[in-house]
Amino acid sequence: MRICNGRCNQVKRGRAGAIFAALALVLVAVVPLDPVGHAHWGKVALIPFVSPPVRLLDVLGNLLLGVPAGLASSWGFRRGVLAAVLLTTPVSLLGEWTQLYSHSRFPSATDVVCNVAGAMIAAAAYSAVMRRRGDTR
Repeated sequence: MRICNGRCNQVKRGRAGAIFAALALVLVAVVPLDPVGHAHWGKVALIPFVSPPVRLLDVLGNLLLGVPAGLASSWGFRRGVLAAVLLTTPVSLLGEWTQLYSHSRFPSATDVVCNVAGAMIAAAAYSAVMRRRGDTR
């Protein structure tokens, strides 16, 4: 028999939120708007923050894309930062992979790094705030 100390529902909502955030990231980043039947390997930007195109607005947008997954991971998992990384990395890689099959999108390692960094920052910030408030989960 499992005993709930009042956090069970919060943890369930957090895990559901993490899954929802991952699905939202999939819809935003993974579904190409103009799919084609062949890959464009020449457009891949493999070196983060070096391979063009690197635009400040893209970097900020990709950081923000990771925030919901980071927050939800902190709500639902004891090790929120690790959960955020493990949740965001494969979803972000999948999103960049699908961009190989698009004429208008550019797969970029910078995007992956920024998505994961956004999730990590959000999870770490949430954990720090909760520690200051006395939540020691």
